Amino acid sequence: MSGKIVATENLDLPFESAGQVKSVLVKEGDKVSIDQLLTSQDTAQLYTQLAEAKAGIDLEEAKLNQLLAGVSPEDIKISENKVTSAQQDLNNAYENSITVLDKAYSVTYNVSTAVIYLQNNYFSSSDQEGVKVNENRNIISQNLSDAKIYLDQAKNSYSDHDINMAIIHMIGDLNSSYNALSIIRDQCDLGIYYSRVSSADKSSLDTHKTNINTALTNVKSSNQDISNYKISLQKAENELAFKKAPARQSDIRVFEAQINQAKASEQNILVQLKKKQIRSPISGVITKVN
Repeated sequence: MSGKIVATENLDLPFESAGQVKSVLVKEGDKVSIDQLLTSQDTAQLYTQLAEAKAGIDLEEAKLNQLLAGVSPEDIKISENKVTSAQQDLNNAYENSITVLDKAYSVTYNVSTAVIYLQNNYFSSSDQEGVKVNENRNIISQNLSDAKIYLDQAKNSYSDHDINMAIIHMIGDLNSSYNALSIIRDQCDLGIYYSRVSSADKSSLDTHKTNINTALTNVKSSNQDISNYKISLQKAENELAFKKAPARQSDIRVFEAQINQAKASEQNILVQLKKKQIRSPISGVITKVN
């Protein structure tokens, strides 16, 4: 007795997407069982991406654990040392500013002395030039008095506030004294004073103008140093406060979201890997390998 066997179910099993076939594990006539791997495409790149995704999950979980554990005592100590160092730098800058202010005051004092000498020797009359020299000599004298008041207060209290006030006033007084001295110097080249005032005294006034400019630059530089060290101290204090503070719920949620995102990426790659394989959905016999 003879007959023909007919399969009760025929299945075509194609890949879901185009790609390079890496391996074919069966041939025609082979018996296969449910979920047996039949063939697969090249998945090297996907496995690399999968490894990167797993590493990303591990990294984000490690960050979250570190956040929850808090900063180590060693790290806190390092930040405390930074605060101490920044505070000392600021203190040194304030101390140095006193020296700079002293020198600037001396420059203004010398300018005032030189102008008094100039007025007494050349501009004692009440002509237009003499009036201007007298007016600006008074301005310089007032600047000298103002600078001394605030400098003495700063040296007596040594408080940051008083030193800051002394710096502000010294900058204003130096600017004002420079302008007044420039006007006085101009009078030396007008009318009869052009030949009356000696070249040496004119040169002396020019030197005093240069000295005021130098002193002004030094005071401004000292003020900038203080500002910079204040910023550095604030940063160090903020860093220390941040390290000592407990983990915020908002930060925890950020890390949790990043972990979930990394896990979603991992799952997406696993789905793509599955699409690169053909597994038998039933038990049967391979009738054709195309």
